Amino acid sequence: MTSFRYVISVKDGLHARNAMELSRAAGTYKCDITLRTENGQKANCKNVMSLLGLKAVQGMTVVLEASGEDEEAAVGYLKGFIRMVL
Repeated sequence: MTSFRYVISVKDGLHARNAMELSRAAGTYKCDITLRTENGQKANCKNVMSLLGLKAVQGMTVVLEASGEDEEAAVGYLKGFIRMVL
């Protein structure tokens, strides 16, 4: 498993537009990718509704976790992506 920890810095947190963009980006990888919040909730990064269910807000710590054949590539790319949109 490969992971990346990040504190959400944008005022609106994880909202519909950036959740959809994250879901699309995650969907290009074969591995399982989840986003976990500091309170233990988990979301499938390939599912927009799952991501929105986290209700991740500014200042919240999230952990991106990937497991599978292309996990390192996925986390490498999504790390930069998350830093740009969250």
